Amino acid sequence: MNLSFDIHEIAMTRIDLRLVEPMTTAHGVIDRRPIVLVRIETSLGVGVGECSALADPYYSSQYLNSEEFVLGDFLIPRLLLDSKHTTLAVIMSFFECIKGHHLAKAAVEMALIDVITGSEKISLLSWIKNGQSGQAKVPAGITIGSYRDPEMTLARIEAALTKGYKRIKCKIMPGSDIDILKAIATNFPSAREFELVLDANESYIPDKEGIGLLNYMAGLDDRITAIEQPFGVNDIFRIKDLRQNISCPILLDESAYDRLQIEMIGRLSLADAVVIKPGRLGGILPAISAMQLAKEYGLKCSLGGMYEAGIARSCSLALACLDEVELSSDLGPSENYYKADITKPHLMTNGYIDVPSDIGIGRKLVIDPFDVESPNVASVSKEIKNTQSGLSNLEGNSALSTYRPQYFYPK
Repeated sequence: MNLSFDIHEIAMTRIDLRLVEPMTTAHGVIDRRPIVLVRIETSLGVGVGECSALADPYYSSQYLNSEEFVLGDFLIPRLLLDSKHTTLAVIMSFFECIKGHHLAKAAVEMALIDVITGSEKISLLSWIKNGQSGQAKVPAGITIGSYRDPEMTLARIEAALTKGYKRIKCKIMPGSDIDILKAIATNFPSAREFELVLDANESYIPDKEGIGLLNYMAGLDDRITAIEQPFGVNDIFRIKDLRQNISCPILLDESAYDRLQIEMIGRLSLADAVVIKPGRLGGILPAISAMQLAKEYGLKCSLGGMYEAGIARSCSLALACLDEVELSSDLGPSENYYKADITKPHLMTNGYIDVPSDIGIGRKLVIDPFDVESPNVASVSKEIKNTQSGLSNLEGNSALSTYRPQYFYPK
């Protein structure tokens, strides 16, 4: 935190990844994933961070265009005003002056921690555990999108169990719930052991009927370990009513969007557990602080994902190894998400993913999206877009597209 360095250059670019299969949730359908990358060149070395904001504001008010704007117009220019002999602690203190926009801040923090861990020749896992040896792998999770046809859900669960997954999250919403759960209970006998999490993404009406429906669903399969975010973020008291009248734990995701919300969830006993998403909370260090706070209030933590690319996923895998993370996570291998990633893929073996042990945050880019002349790795189609702002509608079937980068220098 107190290691001093000079900032020489900051570059920012956008990439666009194609998902292996469209993901349908109560918030909509995701088939392509735009991501903003930030590269910071310092006197200690170079680091890369990833902004995990989604393309639209349906899941969170922090969406990609807003975070990209804040990075380019506020965070990066301000960092370069005091670019000499700065520290991570000084920069994080400055972050407090900018209201919200945690996903933008997380991208900068990630890049700087990549610099610091690289200069200290240690892995991110060792750095966050203060040099202690830690768990080297985490159980893999898989998320199954919402399908109207139960047979499609059953086929994907069967494929996941065959591959060795032990935790399966199913997206549910009104009209795509009871029939699917009954089909799961019928087609997968209790002898087939796995965790089943039902993720509603705020889609149920917070009234007596909604509470009764969710309680009924919770009793359809003994393998259901939690119902995630059944009601809207602001339906605080109805969430508490549900918890008092349901037979399985309540796991809150969208409601756990910052430290204050997590404290409120704990103080008011609104849920049994919360989903920790590092980018949404402001980065690696704020996520650790939030997990410690949750533990103080008796809340269990699960490490969640936001369809990150390989860099941010490295950070999440390391955080999933901390003692505060008592529940299994959403984190899966790269093959679950993208036809081509920007790093060496994260692989699953026997139901587990190895936590990267390389120096730095654990993964380096296998392409250089900051250099428009740099060739991409084999089998990855490159498409350069020179856009001023906003998300272009990309044509074609390229697995990965890049945009022309922006460069920022000290005054």
